Amino acid sequence: MKIMDNMNDIPCVSVIIPIFNSDKYLNRCLQSIVNQTIINIEIICIDDGSTDQSSIILKEWAERDSRIMSLKNENYGQSRARNAGINLARGKYIAFIDSDDYINTNMLEEMYNNAEKYNSDCVVCGFNLIYEDKKKINRKAIRWGKSKEFSVETISCKTIAKLRTNVLDKIYKRSVIVDNLIRFNEDIMFNEDGIFVWEFVTNIKNIVFLDKDLYNYVQREGSIMDTIYSSNGRLILQLIDSWYEIDKIIRKKRENSIFIRSFMESVSYSAKHFGRFICPELQDEWNFRVMNFINDMKNEHGNLFLNISNDYEVSKKVSELKRFSIGSIFRYIFKHK
Repeated sequence: MKIMDNMNDIPCVSVIIPIFNSDKYLNRCLQSIVNQTIINIEIICIDDGSTDQSSIILKEWAERDSRIMSLKNENYGQSRARNAGINLARGKYIAFIDSDDYINTNMLEEMYNNAEKYNSDCVVCGFNLIYEDKKKINRKAIRWGKSKEFSVETISCKTIAKLRTNVLDKIYKRSVIVDNLIRFNEDIMFNEDGIFVWEFVTNIKNIVFLDKDLYNYVQREGSIMDTIYSSNGRLILQLIDSWYEIDKIIRKKRENSIFIRSFMESVSYSAKHFGRFICPELQDEWNFRVMNFINDMKNEHGNLFLNISNDYEVSKKVSELKRFSIGSIFRYIFKHK
């Protein structure tokens, strides 16, 4: 398939795929992208030092479809691979897809059309969680409930917190990324997606949510997230480092009650969810570091931070933490104003 031979053509969407030892899944991923109903796209594949057959598969696909660009890196990690893709991208919008996942054939067209319709900086879709084993595939849809366009200036705390801090279910206006020098943090292995999403959102004017599950997020053994969950919590401790990075972004760009409350709702959910994967040996360190973070936020934001106790949605999230030991830390917020 020879498309976009004229390199002066600007693609509608640049698709960035970091790849590391994904030969079992890569054909399915690439097939879902080259079959998109929108033709004018570029596909940037960053091979992050694969030692399996991934590089051979990439070469074969690039020979068949001129929209595919392949770059071979040392194994520096997913964040650097994505950053390399950003530096190469020429499209009006950027999408990130993991090499073991796949997308519906209409995903990029649906998201691009809505971005253009509303002149939006970002479009978010629903996704399917795909649980695969040898016998069957289980599918769980995560959707928004209603398609809607929001101005970031008037968006609610609840809506921002629902953004889900992974980069895969979104397309991003490339000019926002370029103009604000937004890149993935290469020093943090956990929640680096969240840092990227928060920095992007604090620099945009509006966002569109689509109530359509268009991305297929495959849950499998050996994936990056599986490695993190099975690390007994050591890697999850970097979640707290990511919170500090996100707080820097919010303070620099949009220090207001909506973003602080949204961020703390996200923190309370993350503490509840990921705290379950901390092994007993690391529980004291986890609790101590979260407590330090809470105290630092109180000192940094003063009354603005403490006022979140009056926000029903945030209070509800925090109260749900009581089943876990970390809950006492969040209750501390509201006892010591």
